[in-house]
Amino acid sequence: MGTTWVLRRSREAIERLGGARLVLPELVTEAWPQLRRAIGFDAGGLALNDPFSNLPAEVVTDSPVYKVIEPRLWQIEFRAADLNKFATLIQGPRRVRVLSATAGAHDLARSTRWTELLGPVGLGDELRAALVVDGLCWGMLCLHRDSAAGPFVVEDRRWATAVLASLGLAARAAWTTNPRLSPVDDGPGTLVVSDTAERLSWTPGAGRWLARLGASGVTAVHAMTARLGAPAARLPEAAPAADALVRARDGTWVELHGERLTGPKGDIAITLQAAHPGNVAPLLMAAHGLSAREQDVVRLVLDGLSTARIAQVLFISEYTVQDHLRAIFTKVGVRTRRQLVVRMAGGSATDADSRDGPAREGNDTTIAARADLAGAGRSPSPAAGPPAARLSPLVVPATGAPPVPRPRGRTQQGGRAGEVQPSR
Repeated sequence: MGTTWVLRRSREAIERLGGARLVLPELVTEAWPQLRRAIGFDAGGLALNDPFSNLPAEVVTDSPVYKVIEPRLWQIEFRAADLNKFATLIQGPRRVRVLSATAGAHDLARSTRWTELLGPVGLGDELRAALVVDGLCWGMLCLHRDSAAGPFVVEDRRWATAVLASLGLAARAAWTTNPRLSPVDDGPGTLVVSDTAERLSWTPGAGRWLARLGASGVTAVHAMTARLGAPAARLPEAAPAADALVRARDGTWVELHGERLTGPKGDIAITLQAAHPGNVAPLLMAAHGLSAREQDVVRLVLDGLSTARIAQVLFISEYTVQDHLRAIFTKVGVRTRRQLVVRMAGGSATDADSRDGPAREGNDTTIAARADLAGAGRSPSPAAGPPAARLSPLVVPATGAPPVPRPRGRTQQGGRAGEVQPSR
């Protein structure tokens, strides 16, 4: 544990990261020195988390053994009984836990992952934290000390808890950094893996998607395979199907959908494809810190409703709608509705400015009606009927657009992503 002055300076530095909007590798580069000065550790990793599936989208670690132990690490996390699992931390009440304290009498051998993976490579105590902001987990932090070093103490856990909110804000902001619209020039691809994440077969399309994803794709496949589990799995974390969003190396959005195949082997099929904006928008609304009412307004903007119509639907005045829009524009960092629509589809303001035609309130420039905003590369097909009668464009793509998004439920929290449920 550092001195009082070191602890204060390190905490201030971590707090500044909360609004820095750094990609994950940059965040780790900035945060690691401060964490080492304050509490000390010998190896660690930070995972960016899909808050609706609670599956990792990207991992940055300074441990050379992580790639070797990663498949089994996620299998233990989702299939085995163990101490301080991230699912437990996400549910609370303690978001930060120390393995030696949970094990009692510093008996680390009570932990499955320590016995199988960490102890054999010379690692000792472990500090884990779930980076939860507004009820959603945006990242997972794991710090280790060598077996020869002393355990983490209560003061270490308390300091980590004090900076937890700032690290969570920084992880949440990483989802909004350097976005690009998802390409749809390649169709979906399918990967078949064994119950232990061994690749059995794949289509050429899956190979191209995995190449775009790089290490993030490997992590996502390992974690999703572990989540789906073996046919005989009976743990709450096991599931017959799973969805996750992942950012490719170029900032574009890729969606993974996995299902366990029927048959005695328990193989798993994972489909990789360009993420539909209807699945990207709910995550980005939360990542930009929009309130529930602001998210209601954004969904109706994406439906193409005018200010007057939004006011009618939400039973508020037009002046209040304009106030909400100003707050939304500030949080998202846009100036126009067109830019807002494209940002919610996963693009940047530059992507919006490069498209033809204004996005005026009440017209047909919505995520689905203008499929080119989602990268479909075709002319818009105007929806029939007045705006009030249209189905949500977030779930009805035009011909040639990305496939209809699957509802992405929250793993630990209630509600369904992508539903239009205006507050009354």
